[in-house]
Order: sequence, then structure tokens, then C-alpha cells
Amino acid sequence: MNRLYCMHDYIRLQNPDTAKQLLGVAFTVKVPTGDNLFFHQALDMAQPGDIIVVNGPNS
Repeated sequence: MNRLYCMHDYIRLQNPDTAKQLLGVAFTVKVPTGDNLFFHQALDMAQPGDIIVVNGPNS
């Protein structure tokens, strides 16, 4: 996302024991309502070990 956005500081791991399993390159995707094209593109571009983080609209 070209460093245009950042993660809120209140987002935390639910289970710290899984932290080693969540270590990897974050592949960030921002999707508008009803459009998942960029999510599917991220699935195609991500490499094994990458973590896809999706920012969707609030319901």
C-alpha cells in the first residue's frame, strides 16, 4: 500500500504463543466494499511465508 496506512496500535496478538508462526513479510491489501480483486491479486503475488493482511471496510 506504498506506506500510505499503518496498523492501529490497539491491535495485538490474541495468543502470544503463536507469535513465531506469524513472523513473515506482511503483504498489505486495502479492499473497498464488494471488491476483492486486490485480495485475489495478493494471493497470486504472495510467496510462501508471506502474511496477507486485509484492510476492509467496517460493517
